[in-house]
Amino acid sequence: MHSHQPHYQAIVFDVDGTLIDSHKVILHSLADTARDLIGRELNEAELQRAMGYPGRETLRHLGYQGDLDAAILYWYAQYQKYEHFMSWYDGVPQILQSLVNTVPLGIVTNNMRFKYETIARQFAFDKFFHFAVCVDETTAPKPAADPLEQVASHFGVPLHATVYIGDSLNDLLCARNAGADFIGAGWGILDPKPFIQHQAKVAADPVALMAFLMGAQP
Repeated sequence: MHSHQPHYQAIVFDVDGTLIDSHKVILHSLADTARDLIGRELNEAELQRAMGYPGRETLRHLGYQGDLDAAILYWYAQYQKYEHFMSWYDGVPQILQSLVNTVPLGIVTNNMRFKYETIARQFAFDKFFHFAVCVDETTAPKPAADPLEQVASHFGVPLHATVYIGDSLNDLLCARNAGADFIGAGWGILDPKPFIQHQAKVAADPVALMAFLMGAQP
């Protein structure tokens, strides 16, 4: 697709809402979990607000008072019921294929490692990605800089030469806090307002993302 090198020394992706369309899976499984464990029927707006946060934070926000570890495992069990809804976003595998031999590709995700591994196996992430940091492998998750710092350190590249691609405000703030560049995955962004307020670069589709990665200005 593009023969020249990306503008960055490392490219890091979020998973849900960026690489993989898991929106329905998360909404259905969270609705089941809230109904079964908290006794709440969540409406669409409440479910949407819960997106983009680590699972523990989501459950706390919803008022869950019990054992969070057990609740997370319960949520992931519900998640597995709906995994057939998950798919790559159109055009994303082609972009990854064109990038994979140019610079290191990494992952920073709010998924726990065991759930990330399920997704990684289903979509053969090992063809593309060289390193991943999951929410249970970092001292402070997104929006803190820590997970992105771990990836840059692993690759031996400076953060200012690293870009993080994601779909949530937490992704944007993680990149800003780390001193890395950020590009919004416009195809997965549910609420564009925070990105406009923060004057963030947003790629409308994977082709536009590739142009940004190759140094095009918005």
